[in-house]
Formats: sequence, C-alpha cells, structure tokens
Amino acid sequence: MTAARRASVEDETACGWLLACASRRQIHMDTAELKKAWEEGHFWVLPVQQNVWVKSLSAFLVVEVERRPAALSVPSRSFFRAFAMECADTPEAVLRQLSDAFFQHALLGPGAHCLIAFSTERWFDRALESVGLGWSEQVLYLELDQLFRYHWESGQRAAGCTVQPAAPGDRAALLQLDEEAFGPIWRWSSARLSEAGGLLWLARCGGEIVGYFSLGWFDDTAFLARLAVKPSWQGQGIGRALLGQGMQLAQQAGMRRMLLGTQASNLRALQLYRRTGFRETGQFFNTFVRHFEA
Repeated sequence: MTAARRASVEDETACGWLLACASRRQIHMDTAELKKAWEEGHFWVLPVQQNVWVKSLSAFLVVEVERRPAALSVPSRSFFRAFAMECADTPEAVLRQLSDAFFQHALLGPGAHCLIAFSTERWFDRALESVGLGWSEQVLYLELDQLFRYHWESGQRAAGCTVQPAAPGDRAALLQLDEEAFGPIWRWSSARLSEAGGLLWLARCGGEIVGYFSLGWFDDTAFLARLAVKPSWQGQGIGRALLGQGMQLAQQAGMRRMLLGTQASNLRALQLYRRTGFRETGQFFNTFVRHFEA
C-alpha cells in the first residue's frame, strides 16, 4: 500500500464503491452528510499499490473537525464519522495509517481537543482502541410503537412553564443550555443546532429557557433527536412536558411510532421513557473518546 492522504476529485468513484460494497464498514452519517463531507474535504483515503479503476482505494476515513466556540469553555472536537475498507490488512493497521495521515495534516488549533468515534461492531471497537481511543459509554435506542394509542392532555405542563416553538433569537440560550445539560462529547454545536431538521420547541419558565427538544420524521416514524433540561430545573416535570408535546406533534403529523436514543448511564431519562411506554429496540452503539490536553 502507498501512504494515506486526503482524498482528491479522482477518488470519488472509488470512495462510492467502498461505501456501497466494502466488507467492513462503519457509517454514522446519512447520504446528505456524506455528500457535504466530501465537498468540504473531510475524506482521507488509503490507495492500493496498483491503481485499478474503482479498486484503486483500499479504505477511507471521514473525519470532521469542529472548532470550539469562543463563548463556550469546552474542548474543540473531531469525529471519526465513517470508515470503510476492502483489503487483506487488519482494521487496526488500516485505521492507524488513515488516522496518522489526518493528525499529520489537520490543523486542530490551540487548546484542549477531544476525538470522538461511534461503533456498532466489535472489530471496529478494537481498531479504535488500537489508535488510542477509549470506551466511554453506550447509547441505547428506544421505540414507542402505535403512537396513535397514546393521549396527552393539551394542558399537561410543568407548573409555571410554557412549551412553545423556538425562535431564531433563542439559539444562543439553547446552546448555553445544551452545554450545561450534556458533557463535551454530547453537546450540540451551533452548526448542529442550526441544521436540526423538523421541529425545535422549548420550555420557558418565568422568562428563562429551561429545556428544549428537536423532533424530525421520516415516512411514518418520528425521531426525537434531542431532549434537554437545564440541570437546575430537572426533576420538576419539564422533561415530561417536552416529551408530551413532541408526542402530540408526531401524532398530529400522522406518525405511527417514535424513536430516540439515550445514554445507558442516563437513568433519569430511561425511567421517563420507559414509564411513557418506550421499549428498547436491542440496537445500540458504543462511544469512544481520546482527549488531547491543551
């Protein structure tokens, strides 16, 4: 094999072949996200020795770098978002070459940095561990089927709070809330919040934004992409009120079921979802992290 490098325009066909046909794949992006990552130059590739049409590449790695917002006292982050390979080498050896190429050329900037990756397969767990990432936690998927059977009173709200659509001017407050509610691994960036499809609603108590949710859907399935409550306001029914509003909106849109994901360690959230009727699907992914000091 030759040295790993950043992908060029000539690699597009080969990357497409690996994405569709590679025997080992970990893809944690949808089609639109992959297209954007390609256009922004986030693909790193490992060529084979003989340049033979679509098999000119043996592997690719998609790494997205997110700059730390100046207003937030959190590390900058990068994500291994997609990996595919088709060669005789081990996943550990291939990922090492690709990640080394990324770190040799990437400009991560000053300050602390956090490298994050997700995995649903044991072979990729081992590959991530071989390049210095450690297991952090597991995320479980839960499902509520036959959504039309559930009824939520329109007046069911946490005392003194209103649940309403978010406005563009609320985004700075939502980012601050998100940083308080989640650790560095899970906080949403400004870009992620802006790109959140579907609906964005918030809970306001006495003029203060204390929680929010992001809801999207595909076909007959709603997906609760986010539900966050300010730590100082947790345990007061705000999460339940937000969840109920999200379920109402999904029902009104004709959705048959609702999906969500949450950390296995988030016992309070799991308790809320299970009491509401959500059940684990059996699907999950593991989170791996490597921290770089300032």
